[in-house]
Amino acid sequence: MLHTALARVELDHAEACHLVLTDFTFCDVCAFRHLLSFAERVRSAGRRFDAHDAGPPIRKLAGLLSATSKLNFV
Repeated sequence: MLHTALARVELDHAEACHLVLTDFTFCDVCAFRHLLSFAERVRSAGRRFDAHDAGPPIRKLAGLLSATSKLNFV
């Protein structure tokens, strides 16, 4: 479901992508890989990527996987 939702995001006219994670309270490794893949797609398109309001579980997983900078938490 997450993968499908992120795949639908169109970046054609965007300068940046601000992904709000407020309601994203659980994140397993598979979902986290989808987030990383999406962030890479955004950056590959020449856009800025920011992840807003990530909760402790997501931040902890990012730290464990040395991926905090890839998600650019704000």
